[in-house]
Amino acid sequence: MTEPGTLRVLQIGSGNLFGGIEVCQRTLAAHRDAAPDVEQEYAYCFEGKPAEELRRTAVPVHILGEIRYSRPWTILAARRALARLLRQRRYDIVICHEVWAYGAFAPTIRNSGCMSVLWIHDRHGAGGTLEFFARRTLPDFVIANSHWSLENFDQFMPGVEHRVLYCPVELDPPRDEATRRSMRETMSVPPDVTVIVQVGRWEPHKGHLAHIEALASLRDNPKWVCWQVGAPQRGTEQEYFERVRGRAEELGVSDRVRFMGWQSDLAAIRAAADVYCQPNISPEPFGLTVVEALSAGLPVIASAEAGPLEIVTPECGILVAPGSASELAPALQRLVADPRERIRLGVNGLGRARQLCDPDQQVRSLSKLLRSRALTSKRRIT
Repeated sequence: MTEPGTLRVLQIGSGNLFGGIEVCQRTLAAHRDAAPDVEQEYAYCFEGKPAEELRRTAVPVHILGEIRYSRPWTILAARRALARLLRQRRYDIVICHEVWAYGAFAPTIRNSGCMSVLWIHDRHGAGGTLEFFARRTLPDFVIANSHWSLENFDQFMPGVEHRVLYCPVELDPPRDEATRRSMRETMSVPPDVTVIVQVGRWEPHKGHLAHIEALASLRDNPKWVCWQVGAPQRGTEQEYFERVRGRAEELGVSDRVRFMGWQSDLAAIRAAADVYCQPNISPEPFGLTVVEALSAGLPVIASAEAGPLEIVTPECGILVAPGSASELAPALQRLVADPRERIRLGVNGLGRARQLCDPDQQVRSLSKLLRSRALTSKRRIT
């Protein structure tokens, strides 16, 4: 039973893919006890890994029904399901993660009397179907995952109040040498070899090809291996994955680049690694994996734009021109050759990750933000 003064919040996402947004939602749910004055529930359109991950945290998860924007009747059916849920559960605030979910459900949320919040995880204003539907019913408030995502936002949704809130990130425990040794032995990596790791979805903007090109410049140095962690989730990602793997073979580094697929224990992967590298060729709106790497004590090499510019400082990493293999190669060579520099940068990264994204801290910040908005909202707040 809800305690007096508790905000009942429903968060809505797509649920068909598992990426940064879904990791953010899982972390919010896992650390909800940090803000007991907010009761969290979630709704997805698709049944899949995101829903499964949330259920492991014992938070309520509702499935609204699969949506295709090209099939308007699926949106109408999902709206009816949401309307029933809003009547039954009587939430105070509904948060939609990204314009895909908000455009589909904004009219239903508005008709329910709940306060509507749009949480954006990317920059908007370029136009298109999703933005068209999102702009038809403006939200009461907008949360952005970075300052970069908010640039030009006033042109996208004029007059809508907005605020930046960095996503909560699960911080790795202190490095366990036994875990490190075990993982490296499993992967047949000697103690004196530098492990460079990249984690994420197989999307071209993540810069995997630039990463491979840069590593090819280091092929004569035997003291490194690269672990690429992540599995394709749809056809376009599979095609890109094959391109990257083929390019590694062409450049003669396929025996040094290991494509590890999805790994359930990413903390163990990071514990065994020495450098985190994600050289985006186009903007990364925030960069959860970058913060995770910093929390693991890894020096980070990332592209000097968008989210990483707000995360990585010279004290904890190296920023290079987006997608530039020519700048990336010497940065990699520097960290492969200098273990003391890796340690210096890695130690500083621990505090940086906690400062920006400590999960309990960010859950409490979200609670304060929602409560302050609820106090001034004209929507129904119980």
